[in-house]
Parts: sequence; structure tokens; C-alpha cells
Amino acid sequence: GSIKDIYYPIKYNVACIGNASSYHFLYNTWHSMIRRCYDKKHECYKNYGGIGIVVCSEWLCFEYFLNDAIRIEGFDENLIKNHKLQLDKDIKSGDIKIYSPQTCQWVSGEENRKESCNRNNPYIKAINITNGVIEIFNNQHDFTRKYNLNLGCIQHVLNKKRKHHKGWTFEYIYF
Repeated sequence: GSIKDIYYPIKYNVACIGNASSYHFLYNTWHSMIRRCYDKKHECYKNYGGIGIVVCSEWLCFEYFLNDAIRIEGFDENLIKNHKLQLDKDIKSGDIKIYSPQTCQWVSGEENRKESCNRNNPYIKAINITNGVIEIFNNQHDFTRKYNLNLGCIQHVLNKKRKHHKGWTFEYIYF
């Protein structure tokens, strides 16, 4: 028989499991991170590996990721096991395109989505045509909740398919 090298990069030709188990509760978090950054066939690759996001060399081994994961800000085993926390690299590090102990933290799904909306959405200028109120925002979900509006209808106004929605006009603005 042959001897299996547990540190040989078998995951997308860049990552290995090392001296750890793929049955560990953090394995899916690690594997998803590796896959988004290195599997060109994955649907999310274009938003991760496709724009240069990588995983630090230590974390290309699941064993070493496990050693660090428990020390990362926000770690809570029960919340992670219950899918209440996610690993995020953007909130703490901004535009740095690397998953690492220095750039990551554990956050709630809601916090991750909200921060993602703030980072990825262009700013929008909203004008209330009845009272002249003007607001500038980049999180459409928060704005719709604040004024009880429909997100799809706002999109129709932004895409010029309708003139206004419940007395509001909208346009993209760029700084």
C-alpha cells in the first residue's frame, strides 16, 4: 500500500485537510471559503477568486484554520453550529482581499448581509415629491423598512420603468 500525505493539496489543487477531520463542525465553513476562492466552476468564484480574493497560506490547511478559528473575534461554537454566525473578511479589513486571522471575524448573518449591502450597492438619491424630503442611502432594505416601500417598485423607478413609487423618485448617484 501507499502512504497518504495528509498535507498534499487535494482540494482544488491548493488546500489540504491536514491532521483534522472533515466531520468537524467548521469544515463546511472552511471548504466553502476555499471553494469560492479557488474553484473556477463554482457560481460564486467570479465574486471571490475571480476578483483576486485568496486564503492565507496557513489556512489552505484545514488543521491550521481550526487552530486559528477559535481565537477569531466573535467565535461562539454554539452559534456557529446553529448557523447563527458566519466568517467575514470584509467588515474588519475593508478592501483587503484575503481570508486570514488578521482580517476575519465571526458575525451574524444579518450583520454580514447589512455590511455587504453597504459595501456593494451604489448610493441612491430619493426625493419625496410631496414634501421635498431628500435622502441619500445605499442600503435599500433599510430604506424600504423605514418608509414602508416595496423594493421591487424602487428598482422599477431606478430602471426607468416607472416615474415614482408612493410619492418617491429615485436615482443612482456616484461620488
